[in-house]
Amino acid sequence: MAKPQLIDFQFVEVFLWILVANSVAKTKKFGFIMAYFYILYRAKIDKYYVGSCLDLSKRLIEHNTKEHISSFTRRSDDWIVYFSISDLSYSQSRQIEAHVKRMKSRKYIENIKLYPSIIEKLIDLYK
Repeated sequence: MAKPQLIDFQFVEVFLWILVANSVAKTKKFGFIMAYFYILYRAKIDKYYVGSCLDLSKRLIEHNTKEHISSFTRRSDDWIVYFSISDLSYSQSRQIEAHVKRMKSRKYIENIKLYPSIIEKLIDLYK
């Protein structure tokens, strides 16, 4: 008898996010599901976390309740939203997230909040 395979829940989660992002749900503005790009901050360890999601309120709760065991944010339960952008397409939010993470720069993250032109350029770049 064949041994049952374990389910990769991380893969399932990503698949579900893509499925939801491509669903037929509509929004008032663009006709597709709106997403968020966000930056969380934790003062005790003086660290930032960059992410994207479809529901920022729900995602913040998930970060603070350590719902994702392998997540960087599991180390704490007092993350706050440092910065966020709404009204992005799911693809756009993921691309901006990847861009900011590739920069690997704390100063860049802090400048995003200080200089709105940075985000304007990123939104335009990843249309």
